[in-house]
Amino acid sequence: MAELQRNLEMTAATMRRPAPRPSGDGALLSVLEQDGGRWLTSSMGVEELLKLRRIQKQDNPQLCVIFAQSRTLAASPSLRQGLSSRYSIPPCFWTDTIANAPGYFGCQDSYSEDGGAQGHNTWFRFLVKQPFTNGATASYEWYIMSFATKWLPSNQNVALCFDAPPILQNRLRASLASSQESPGFPDPYSLHRVIIEEILAIYDIAVWSLRDLTRAVERRRTEILPEQYDYPYLHEIARHIIHSSEVLETAIDTMDSIIQQHELFIAERSPNINGNPDSHPSFRQTGKYLQFQFKLFKALRGRSQANGERLRSEIGMAFNTVAQHDSRIAVRIGRAARADSAAMKTIALLTLLFLPGTYISANFSMSFYNFSPGSET
Repeated sequence: MAELQRNLEMTAATMRRPAPRPSGDGALLSVLEQDGGRWLTSSMGVEELLKLRRIQKQDNPQLCVIFAQSRTLAASPSLRQGLSSRYSIPPCFWTDTIANAPGYFGCQDSYSEDGGAQGHNTWFRFLVKQPFTNGATASYEWYIMSFATKWLPSNQNVALCFDAPPILQNRLRASLASSQESPGFPDPYSLHRVIIEEILAIYDIAVWSLRDLTRAVERRRTEILPEQYDYPYLHEIARHIIHSSEVLETAIDTMDSIIQQHELFIAERSPNINGNPDSHPSFRQTGKYLQFQFKLFKALRGRSQANGERLRSEIGMAFNTVAQHDSRIAVRIGRAARADSAAMKTIALLTLLFLPGTYISANFSMSFYNFSPGSET
């Protein structure tokens, strides 16, 4: 729980960080390159990247991860076209339909002039709703993370990460630096495995954050009065949980597509991928780990669904508690009304007893009755 709290605090802090400002020649990119056993980090504009040759040389096995902000590319179709041309990103990647999609996966192969398969390109997205506490209220942040990868048989593997939050960038840098993979990641989906591993960690933080909010509601059930239930707050948490389950369902479908395409890639290019029979075990290991990550996504979906069921139970109990409270008040009001009715009956009986005498005495006390003896004159 302490580690989870530290992750939440770090997440909330990174949300408040300002986004990098574009440089004069376009969007500012953060580039992480593998040079043998070393990792080099640099910042540059898109035009500077497009002029650089070392990140596209096919005779030099290398791994490169580029972090970019899609909103800084939105105003420059030429920069988007340059990235698309260099890294084989399909035109649909920049459309509103794809921009509004909660998740997807697509891939295509590149071919040589003689029709032989060469490179393998993919593009995919994961969406995470990260809740966090903001004083006495629960707020949230959407992580809309899009990726495009390009792999060549020369072991060049490039990944462009669009709109990756700082927490993902930091985790991904640390993971790549400690990876035991051979330079260049021989399997094109080895890089997917590393990226998805860190995305899973963000999903885990989000799901357990919602669990903590739900647990806080459960703990307060005996501490508050029925009239103190905050129904809008309960339904706000329920809305976050619904979104969490929705994006996890989409993530599971995305993972299923990645696994299918990885198996198809192996079937089409094995046993001698890149002309090296010894490289095939690396592909099998990647496939096994992708299956493991697929199961973890399903486990998180189960946790998210359990959060929803628990919160629905609390909301139902809150309604029932208030209904019982109102019912007890109605019973007390009924008893009080019955006591009032008995008093009114007593008053009515006394009125019936004294009203005839009161009427007679009042009637004969009027001045038009004269009981004096008459005068002879």
